[in-house]
Amino acid sequence: ATAARLAASLDRKAATLGEPIQLRIVGNTDLGPLDLAPLKRDFEVFSSAVSGGTQSGKVQSVLDATLYPLRAGKLTVPALVLGTARSQPLKLEVQPAKVSLRAWVSPETPMTREPTTLHLEIRDEGDLTWNAPTQIDAPNIHMGAQAESTREALHDGAPVRLREYRWPLLALKSGGQSVTFPILDAYKFGQRLRYPVTAVTFRA
Repeated sequence: ATAARLAASLDRKAATLGEPIQLRIVGNTDLGPLDLAPLKRDFEVFSSAVSGGTQSGKVQSVLDATLYPLRAGKLTVPALVLGTARSQPLKLEVQPAKVSLRAWVSPETPMTREPTTLHLEIRDEGDLTWNAPTQIDAPNIHMGAQAESTREALHDGAPVRLREYRWPLLALKSGGQSVTFPILDAYKFGQRLRYPVTAVTFRA
């Protein structure tokens, strides 16, 4: 019997935070059951698809996945395991983006059922189009309608665009609270970019 084999490759060795990375796994066995969970520590697995078939009695299977890094720095695409087969780990250098995302609540320590405001500020160079955040996870919190504003500003002497989203909210119970944002979509020259937002925690 032929030993199972997996070969992994990336479409590049360096990227900027927000940009997609293409991962390809090639194997001589069906890659449908391949577990991609180890990737989720440092990457969002945005999509994946398996193709291939059997030629001359030999299986050739290809898995293509689109990954988005969740942080900047020196990252490793970990080895993936399927049965006795194991792919090699891959190194990736992710540079910080010229984008800043910051979220907070004011006041910082509201009373239970006291009105407070959730803020999300996005700062970029004015070359990105953003999708408004949806599906915000905020258990034990009542959130009102979203408001949005955009203005031009200067940061370290350079022009930037500030986009701010605001939501009125009420904490429905006392104690620690958390608000988790989805990964945000932005577009530049038709390319989809994805940016993670740090969750907001506070105490009511």
